[in-house]
Amino acid sequence: MISAENIEVIRGEKEILKEVSFTAKQGELSVILGPNGAGKSTLLRALCGSLKINDGSIQINGSNMDTFSLSELAKIRAVMLQESQLTFSFSVYEVVLLGRTPHMRGRPNKLDREIAEKALQASDMIHFKDRLYYTLSGGEKQRVQFSRALAQIWERTESEDPGFLFLDEPVSSLDLKHQHTTLELAKKLSRKNIAVIAILHDLNLALRYGDQASLMKDGRVFKNGKIQEVLQEKWIQKVFEVRAKRVQVNEKFCQIVTEL
Repeated sequence: MISAENIEVIRGEKEILKEVSFTAKQGELSVILGPNGAGKSTLLRALCGSLKINDGSIQINGSNMDTFSLSELAKIRAVMLQESQLTFSFSVYEVVLLGRTPHMRGRPNKLDREIAEKALQASDMIHFKDRLYYTLSGGEKQRVQFSRALAQIWERTESEDPGFLFLDEPVSSLDLKHQHTTLELAKKLSRKNIAVIAILHDLNLALRYGDQASLMKDGRVFKNGKIQEVLQEKWIQKVFEVRAKRVQVNEKFCQIVTEL
């Protein structure tokens, strides 16, 4: 489990996160939602240890995050950011193999290479294995980066050791099919002792795949809890400043319709 208690992040004279508390557990896919500038990415970066907080505390499995080195964190959590710039002519396979770096002692071994292949297969990118990364579309690059993150914590998906997967808008460039396949895979990972924390903009995807949700606005968590409780019409309207209506599609799913 990862939990943040009353954390604050200040940059210059601007308070970006204001007394934010957040919890994500293994076995759940936790979604962070909110309008642009709400502080979602800042919260994600603070939770994964790549951004120093000014106040409050973050606990990982009951231990303060400050007690972990960056190399220790890299072995138990993986992060997929919105954009990943690569200036070298790496192949897709080489990019995914970079996810194994925290576990390597020098050059990649047989296990590292096998895991990179499995991660590519899991995200349906194995047929791109030998393509140069820079020749891919934005959506294809996003799927490769998902594979890289998956390769980094692969051992955690096959053991009882808890892991964490942080996803910052993982489906923003994907077509409809791969939005669903990516989030379906993330959901399956959350059932394998991985706490998955994802920033999403699509409320209906969040409602379909999320277990827990945190609605953010102006650097604060406005509402959090079970996804069905958080994505209610009144909370959506207050946070996003649009009219919202939930429509039942079938016995399993409902859809959120919004308008100005």
